[in-house]
Amino acid sequence: MNQPLAVLEKQYMFLFQSLSDLMAQGATAEELNAIRAAIVQSRSNYWTAINKVLHDDAVFEKVVLLLPAVFVSLLMWAGGDVRSLGPCLYKEYTTDPECYTTGLTEACYSGKVDLIKKLKPDPALDNLPELLHHLALFGTKDALLYLLELGADPNEKPNGGSSALDAALWRLDPGPIGLDGFSLSRVSAWEALENIGLLLAHGAIWNPEPYQMNSLRKSLMAHDTSVTVDLLQLFRKHSSCPAALIHKLIGTPKMREHLASQSWKLDRLGLKGFSTR
Repeated sequence: MNQPLAVLEKQYMFLFQSLSDLMAQGATAEELNAIRAAIVQSRSNYWTAINKVLHDDAVFEKVVLLLPAVFVSLLMWAGGDVRSLGPCLYKEYTTDPECYTTGLTEACYSGKVDLIKKLKPDPALDNLPELLHHLALFGTKDALLYLLELGADPNEKPNGGSSALDAALWRLDPGPIGLDGFSLSRVSAWEALENIGLLLAHGAIWNPEPYQMNSLRKSLMAHDTSVTVDLLQLFRKHSSCPAALIHKLIGTPKMREHLASQSWKLDRLGLKGFSTR
């Protein structure tokens, strides 16, 4: 956000909060009217600044992630186009048209359901499966549910699988904190498993590429074994992939070793032949 706009936003929010504080402190009617007048003027100044920056083609993609949802509504009302392409937020890619993005896409990357609702994705205008994929990388369960209820098809890959599910599974990757010899708990994977469960409940199919299979194994081995069991239970509950695919996932020597303490649970899941006892 440019500096004048940021200053005006802070001024408006400060005055707005001050009104509540003064009311709580028993301010006089005259004092309250004065602060209300200042709020109106501050809002007008902020609105004028927004109108000016709207002439910048790249502004919507940048501002959409930085403003509260109420101000995004103002941008749209003033003529901002959530679907117009413009430079992305990363400086190294801003001059590459192939990396241009839209306000709607960036809102999905933000994972903020209130912001996405303000931008009003439309099944007739937008590629909802693609937006669902973007959202699955960083979004919440509520945000995913919103797009799914709009009609987003979770299974848009050429092989019939779900790229959104692939993205949700990627979130199990602990990244740099997955140190050798340190097993992460189920709590650390809770949000990812919640999103995975939601996608599977809406019919998402797991049909990974070979590199995605290897990546998932690596992620699971960084977590407590209960995370793998939870995931397998979700796969089985929703019949989201063939048994042979699950066998392939957990059938490597390292995965067998990782799941040694969970043999009886694997048996209960019907995964005969993977007992490590």
